[in-house]
Amino acid sequence: MLQQNKFEEFTDKEFGEFCKYIYDSVGINLTDKKRNLVHNRLRKRLIHYKMSSYGEYFRFVKSPQAKDELVQVIDAITTNVTSFFRDPKQFQILSQLVLPYFEENRKKIRIWSAACSSGEEPYTIAIEILKYAKNLDFEILASDISTKMLANGQKAVYTYDQVKTVTDHYLKDFFNKLSDNEYEVKPAVRKYVKFSQLNLIEDKFPQNLDIVFCRNVVIYFDKPTKDLLYQKFHDSMNKDGFFFVGHAESLFSNPLYKFFKPSVYRLNDGTTGS
Repeated sequence: MLQQNKFEEFTDKEFGEFCKYIYDSVGINLTDKKRNLVHNRLRKRLIHYKMSSYGEYFRFVKSPQAKDELVQVIDAITTNVTSFFRDPKQFQILSQLVLPYFEENRKKIRIWSAACSSGEEPYTIAIEILKYAKNLDFEILASDISTKMLANGQKAVYTYDQVKTVTDHYLKDFFNKLSDNEYEVKPAVRKYVKFSQLNLIEDKFPQNLDIVFCRNVVIYFDKPTKDLLYQKFHDSMNKDGFFFVGHAESLFSNPLYKFFKPSVYRLNDGTTGS
């Protein structure tokens, strides 16, 4: 195994080219301040391929032989933090205000969980609808750039630590207990969620969406990329749709959206729904 001190560092030129490649490919804005993070996070990939320099690895990532290696890079340099019922106040807004609106106005809705990681978010959305809006017909599109995370979501098996934010009542109703440390989302929930790989920068967005969740993702991007993404999200939604973002993300200065509830927005050309 190669030791850390045998790795040749990125040259300034190589690191600059690498940052530009990542930015152009997925919109993540790496700066020189992230240089140590990149070195540390990618070390295992160099060891895996028995490479002695980051420059060699970078050239491999860009080559046709690399296949899904870019996904491995993104997995390494970002943090896939997620949980069931993360930010529970947002799910209260969903169940108490958003779902009743659609029950009153139409019976079928289309939802997108963008950057869904390992599936906890879209399954939480499905559980909330099944619990509080039994008359709604719905489908949930769950996307992520990471094939590894998508595979975990499709498997729908989670450890005890991963489901500890789920109440005992919900665990009983919506999960099968496989063992003391494994819980499986029931097929009655899973059937509503469709997983697919999607690059937020390069790929077309799904259309005619009524609810979009994109939380704690846009913080990785610079302002021009954020503006591009917010425009794409806007164009993907129906005029009376609801947009859920992370608590660290604000759209107050974006004219495309208007405030509905904390971290929940509506299109500025839609109805208020309040």
